[in-house]
Amino acid sequence: LERSRDICLFVHTEQLFDEKKAASALLNRHGVRLSGARSLWCLVCLLRWRDRVARSEDEGTAYVLPDLMVIKISEKTPVTETALSSLAPSVSKAVEARKSEIIAVVAESLEEVERLGMTAHEIEMMLSSSDGALPVRGEDGERGE
Repeated sequence: LERSRDICLFVHTEQLFDEKKAASALLNRHGVRLSGARSLWCLVCLLRWRDRVARSEDEGTAYVLPDLMVIKISEKTPVTETALSSLAPSVSKAVEARKSEIIAVVAESLEEVERLGMTAHEIEMMLSSSDGALPVRGEDGERGE
């Protein structure tokens, strides 16, 4: 009875999504090394989107977008539904229903890389750093440390 009471008094708190850990874990789990800022940032953005959708729909992240699809999309960065479909001709209904969202996430990630002038090295450093912050561009246009 005491144990039951303790369980009922336990307050559940949702874990915050850590994109650094998620990206590193995904790449390590599948033995993949992405090259280029576009692919790395696309991976981060897709993982962030996938987590948000999975939480809002109370589904598993692999149901929303399987790991191998995240990797393929990050490698090829398709910006049309045709290009996305060519990566995996047969996908789940969940992925099929979200094709336009996935394309939008990819396009936004590519725009962000260009706008911020991020390099692959900077993204790798962000993923491995404790605070996860990108170096900030100073008034002289150079990256600060």
